[in-house]
Amino acid sequence: NIMSQAIREREGKLIDSERRIREFFERVEHVIFILDMEGIVVRGNREFEELCGPARNFYNLVSGQIPKLYDETFTAREVNIIDKSGNTLNVVMSVYPIIEGNNRISGFEGYFFDGPS
Repeated sequence: NIMSQAIREREGKLIDSERRIREFFERVEHVIFILDMEGIVVRGNREFEELCGPARNFYNLVSGQIPKLYDETFTAREVNIIDKSGNTLNVVMSVYPIIEGNNRISGFEGYFFDGPS
């Protein structure tokens, strides 16, 4: 019937849209990540994994700075991180709160790139 066909078409468009966003997330040359409320990386893009290893093995990305994120947007700050080989890297990082529908922060999303040497 017409209603079920319209639903299938919308589902198809939603699936295509999600695929395009996921592909973009993986193609971006900056490191992109999602943090939980404790500052643990729960997802990272391909660049993240190449530099830092799998997200599940990488903790304390912003080491002790998460409390600051609750009160302000953390943009274009120089921070040091440890890469998967144990090297300290100076990067420029921006982190933004993920706000749920009830105006509650549920985590953070951010990105970084090589900082000044």
